[in-house]
Order: sequence, then structure tokens, then C-alpha cells
Amino acid sequence: MKRFICILMVLALCLPVTAAGQNVETDIKSEAFVKSENFLNGLSLLVQKKNPEEKITRAEFASYILAVSGKKTVKSQEASDKYLGYTNDDEEKEWEWIDDNAEVTYPQATYFYDVTTEHKYWNDINEAAKLGLMSGDGGRYFRPDEDITENEALKVLVCMLGGEFMANGSWPLGYITAAQNLSLLKNIKTETVLTYKNMVIYFYNLMHAYIYEPYEIE
Repeated sequence: MKRFICILMVLALCLPVTAAGQNVETDIKSEAFVKSENFLNGLSLLVQKKNPEEKITRAEFASYILAVSGKKTVKSQEASDKYLGYTNDDEEKEWEWIDDNAEVTYPQATYFYDVTTEHKYWNDINEAAKLGLMSGDGGRYFRPDEDITENEALKVLVCMLGGEFMANGSWPLGYITAAQNLSLLKNIKTETVLTYKNMVIYFYNLMHAYIYEPYEIE
């Protein structure tokens, strides 16, 4: 009987500790998210979402990536509609702001078959592709409205930091390892599909990451 009581006491003591540990971990994640979101908002780089667990599409990620890379300041997602487009030829063309009241005729050529000029993010997707930040599949399909996976997002972020050499061409484990070495996974609880919450923390980590540079031994 005494032994049974002792076992119950041990269990009673262990359970609150476990729960407390989980709560502390959750608080840390939430604190990291709030800190990251406030930081990025201060730089006008985010279009906030009410639900932190909302999934991010490949098209949305392309738009955010342009903002974080310094290629575009996002005040709203509709800001992309104020750009003049370009055709996908070899000629380099600069973006130009247009008058809000001006009539716009967009060119019909795009990088991807499934990203037409009618798509909300077509400018951002084409620009991200032009800059080499994102790509589609071998058949020139971008799948803009599909949710982007964390592995896909991590590859983009690792390459932005010049850390592609660290992955040794291994997908996805090589890029996950590279992301870990670049401190991109700090305060992240990884998921299969990228959520707004994780994306915000990833971007914060990206801007505070230590970049490893390859070197040659003479």
C-alpha cells in the first residue's frame, strides 16, 4: 500500500512539471513570433494576417520574399498592381511606378504557364523568378496557389544567404542542415506546410543570420 501511494505521489509531482515545460516552450514560441512580427512591421515588410497558423501559398511567399530581399516594400498586397510589367526576353528592364489613375496595359508574356496577368501576384512571381529567388518545375509551372512547404521555403532562404554550397546538393536534408547551421531554425517548431507564424520567425532569423562564406585552401 505504501509503495502504491509513493508511486501516485511521484506521478502527481511529474505531471505538473511536464505541463509547465510545455507551456514555457509555447510561451517562448509566441514571444519569438510577436518580436519577429513587430520587427518586420517596423520595416514595412509585412502584410499582417489575423491567424498566425494560416498557411502561405507559393504566390504569397514570392511577394514576401521580394519585400524581405529589398526588392519591394509591401504596404499592401495590392501594391504589385502599381508596377509596369516586363516581357521575359533577354532585355533588362527596370520597374517604374505608374500614376494611380493611369490606364495600365500589362504584357501577356510570363515565365510560367499557370501564372497569367490576371493573377493577383503575377508581377511578384515573375520578378522573383527573374531574380533567381524562386523557380517552378521543369515544365514551367509555378503552382502559385498551392501552399508552400517548409522545405521549399528553407531552400529559398538558404540560397538567399549564399549557403547553397552547405547543402551539397542534398534535398531536402542538406538544406535543412544548412538552415540549422545558418541559425534559420531558431525558435521554430517545424511543420510540413509553411504557416504565417513560422514564415515571420524565419524572416527575422534571416535578417540576423551569420553568413558562412566558402573559401579555398591554397
